[in-house]
Formats: sequence, C-alpha cells, structure tokens
Amino acid sequence: MHIAHSISIETFHEAQIITAEIWQSASSADIMLTMLLESRLFQNSNHHAPQLYLFAGSCARRVNHLLQDPRSREAIRAAELFASNATTSQQLLDSHLSAHNATLDLANTYNNSPLLSTEQSKDDDDRAISRATFFGGALLHAAATASMACCPSEILHPLQAAEASARYATKALYYEQLSNDTDSTLISQLVDEEQHRQSQALRIFLGNPFDSKRWPPFNIPTTQRSTIR
Repeated sequence: MHIAHSISIETFHEAQIITAEIWQSASSADIMLTMLLESRLFQNSNHHAPQLYLFAGSCARRVNHLLQDPRSREAIRAAELFASNATTSQQLLDSHLSAHNATLDLANTYNNSPLLSTEQSKDDDDRAISRATFFGGALLHAAATASMACCPSEILHPLQAAEASARYATKALYYEQLSNDTDSTLISQLVDEEQHRQSQALRIFLGNPFDSKRWPPFNIPTTQRSTIR
C-alpha cells in the first residue's frame, strides 16, 4: 500500500510538471483556456477573476477600432476598473447590459439597412454584399467581445467570459480581413499571430497557475492527494 501510494504521488508530480510546461509553451490561448476550463479546481475558484477580466479587456482592446458604440468602449473600461477594484459589481452589470444592448442594436441596424446601390453592376453587387456582410460580422463580433469582457460572475464564470472574449475578438479580426479581400494565407498568419498574442497575455496576467511553486498553488489539495492509492 505504501509503495503504491508513493508511485501515485510521483506520477502526480510528473503530471503537474508536464501540465505546467504545456501552459508555458502553448502558442494558442485556446489550448490554455481549455486547460483551465477542464480543471475543476479553477472552475470552483474566483481567485484569478481580476486577472481574467484584464485578459478579456485586452482581447477587447485589440478590436477597439471596430467598436462604433460608446457603450461597447465603456464596457472595456468597466472590466479593467472592476479588475482593479475601482468599480462595483452593480456598475459592472450595468455596463455589461448596456454593451449587450449595443450589440443587439448593431445587429438590428445591419438587418434593416440596405447595403447596396441599385446603380452597381451584378459583379460589383456580389462583391459589395460579401464585403458588407463580412464587415458586419467583424463589427458584431467586436461588440460581443466588449460585452463579454465585462460579463459579471452572476451571469457567467469569469473564465468562460474570458474564453468567449478571446474567441469573439479573433473572429472579429478574421472577418475584418475577409471584408478587405485579404489573401487567405495572410489571414491564417494573422489569426495565428492573434492567438499567440492572447497566449502571451494569459501568461502575463495569470503567470503559470499550474506551477506548484507559485502561491496559491494550483494543484490537488492535500485532502484529496492523501486519498490517492
């Protein structure tokens, strides 16, 4: 029994080291956020909530040039202020609801507005429709990024909100490039670069939460570890 317990502990430490190394070398925020989402201990803790709000805000800042409504820009500021304990939960909720309404208003505007002039040729029409559709997608995803950046924990866990912000921001930049008729190879490179930026941002704001030497240590609690056989 004692030997089996020792082997299990050694296996646990080895897994902890490997996980920490994967986090440190990951080139995509998708991988890192999935690691956190699959960790029950992280999901059940709000200790890193401020850092997650800062990360989500940084994702939204990347698409700030696509935000047309001041309510969306205010949402980013609210997330950053809340992360530094400079605003209240109620103000965060109010900013989120306002940014969410801004997204809905933008969607309605695109649904109800004519996009083309009747004087254009058929080819020009098709090209203009594609560009307008893609650009509309960029604007909507950017607005959604800002809305999720300040989503309060009462509505969605900060980890899930951060994951949504990162995903929407990447899609906003992707659709923006499509609206500009950017070469597909270049678009792939830009998306990869954006995901790399997000992974770097996560390491800046969170450090390495799987490093057993950090505090608070993000590993299996002693009470659970003692039950390993």
